[in-house]
Amino acid sequence: MDVTLGKPVVSRDGQKVGVVSRLVVDPDTEELRELMVHHGILLTKDRLVDLGLIEDVDSDGTVHLNVTAAQADRLPVFVEYEYIAHRSGDVSDGLYPIWPGPGPGSTVLVRTGHPSGGYLHSTRGLGEPSTIEMPPIEVQSNLSADMVAVGAGTDVVDKTGRRIGTLGELIYDNEGETQAIVVRAGLVFHHSVTVPMKQVASMTHEAICLSITAEEAELASRSGPNNDPDGDNA
Repeated sequence: MDVTLGKPVVSRDGQKVGVVSRLVVDPDTEELRELMVHHGILLTKDRLVDLGLIEDVDSDGTVHLNVTAAQADRLPVFVEYEYIAHRSGDVSDGLYPIWPGPGPGSTVLVRTGHPSGGYLHSTRGLGEPSTIEMPPIEVQSNLSADMVAVGAGTDVVDKTGRRIGTLGELIYDNEGETQAIVVRAGLVFHHSVTVPMKQVASMTHEAICLSITAEEAELASRSGPNNDPDGDNA
C-alpha cells in the first residue's frame, strides 16, 4: 500500500477527519508506525494514528480508518514545542526587557514570544547594529524518542549531499515494513522517482539521506523498487 502526503483520511462512518500530514517511521527497522492526520483550519491539530487503525488505502490515496469520527477525535494529539531556554540572570523577577538599552554598552533583552519565557540577549552601544547571541533551542515532543516524523517538507538528499527533492509517498507492505520512498518531481527530477529502501542510508526529522546519487536513483526508479543500481540483488 502507498501512503501519500496530503491525501484525505476518512473514518469508518464516512466522515473526513483530516489529511495525512506526516509519517512516523522507525529509522532502525524502516517500519511505518503511525500517521499524523492534520485537521482544522484555524485551530489545527495533528493526531497520531496507529498503523493498525488503517482499514484500507484507495487507489487515489484516500486513507480509510476502522474507527468512527468520534473515536478518531479522541486519538492522541501530536505535541511539539520549540523554544529558547530561559537563562538564569537574563532578567530579574517582575521586570520586563527594554529596547533600545538606556546607554552605550547596555544589555538588551527581547522577548522571543515563546511560552517558556525565553529571551534573546545582546550587548551593544546605543545606535550600534545589534548582534544577537542566540541561546540554545530546545525541542520537546510527545513523539517517541526513537521515532522520526517525515513529511512534505522533509528533504531527500543523495550520497553527495545534494538536495534532490522532498518526500511524496511512503510505500509499505501489509506488515508495515517500508518498501520504498517516492521523491516528488520539481527540484532535480521532472517526474516522481521511486527509491527502494535499501538505497536509503538514514532517516531523520530533517532529511532522508540516500546511499546513491540522484542519477542512480532515477535509474533505480525505472526498474521498480527492487532494482539495485550496483547490480547486487541479493
